[in-house]
Amino acid sequence: MRAIISCAGTFHATLMANDFVARGAETKILSSAPRRYFGTLADDAAVKFVPLPLTILSRITGANFGIKSHYFESVIYDRLSSLALTECDLFIGWAHLSLYAGRRAKRLGAKYILERACPHVDFQQETLHREAEKLGAHFSGQPKWFIERQYNEYSEADFILVPSNYSANSFPENLRKKLIVAPLYGRLRTPPPSGDAGGSGTFTVGVVGGETLRKGYLYLLEAWKKLNLPNARLRLRAARGFDEFPVLRELAAQCPSLEFVGYVKDMNDFYKSCDLFILPSVDDGFGMVLFEAMANGVPCIATSRCGAVELLADKRDIYVIDPFNSEAIAEAIETFYRDIDYRLELGRRGRETVATMLSGSVPSHYHRALNILFN
Repeated sequence: MRAIISCAGTFHATLMANDFVARGAETKILSSAPRRYFGTLADDAAVKFVPLPLTILSRITGANFGIKSHYFESVIYDRLSSLALTECDLFIGWAHLSLYAGRRAKRLGAKYILERACPHVDFQQETLHREAEKLGAHFSGQPKWFIERQYNEYSEADFILVPSNYSANSFPENLRKKLIVAPLYGRLRTPPPSGDAGGSGTFTVGVVGGETLRKGYLYLLEAWKKLNLPNARLRLRAARGFDEFPVLRELAAQCPSLEFVGYVKDMNDFYKSCDLFILPSVDDGFGMVLFEAMANGVPCIATSRCGAVELLADKRDIYVIDPFNSEAIAEAIETFYRDIDYRLELGRRGRETVATMLSGSVPSHYHRALNILFN
């Protein structure tokens, strides 16, 4: 069996490649990232460089080419990766980066598997448009030609890998027969066991996420403002603030206990500083950060639009709430603020659940996909 993975960056390609190698497949990754970025990649897996020209130029010069340019860069990368293809049995290409390569792989006799970590493009774009309106922000969305390109990927692919039923259910019926649900938790690097998280004396709620429109910050900040808890702080790990979102900017100014956190060398340190972690997302195909926080013993709140919660027991491993609901967020946070025993209990149970999943007694990331693809 010969497998080629085209991912442009790194993402969770290491996990996939290692699973393929473990099955005896001759495995190659096409990527703009150098091999050293793939961490624990098996020695038997090869990495072939395929450039993302604008990304490389941006890193060299510091120039910002804007999102529209990167749509075209996706097409350039796809063309180049299609030229780099050799004969294989399985070709796995990341969504919006693999239409031409997928077609060529099929002509060479391979099965084309599309890796789509998010819901269907139409479902996601509609969600983001609604959120932008609420936040007083402009959202132009993806251009029509780029969306059409993704439709074509869905049509051409023999299988579509998605990380959750949340993502799978966003696809129309005519495509669902192609879907394989393959959760992402096997990507996690477990920190060494230690004591309970938090304990700084200030009740600290942490949240992580860069794509503002998808992360439900509106509902979180509304809840935080309403609660106005004494001796409490909200720590938001994000690449930037809310300058582009007038409603969020105003809400943030009304929450003096909100703290923006920049670069963190070791994210485990961030999680360990938290008494509670929350992921209020309105669109999150999986939400790997939940498992990272849980592995550190931090009790977690997440919405039902985070695919990861499908693998967890509500109120035992994690506290699940409805999305788009500031009242639900406020009630959940206050529960953990008032009930220290429950906070510690949920943190310990969550950590035990993640440890069990990573022990091998629960199938890893692409186990279900491999059983289908290799048989």
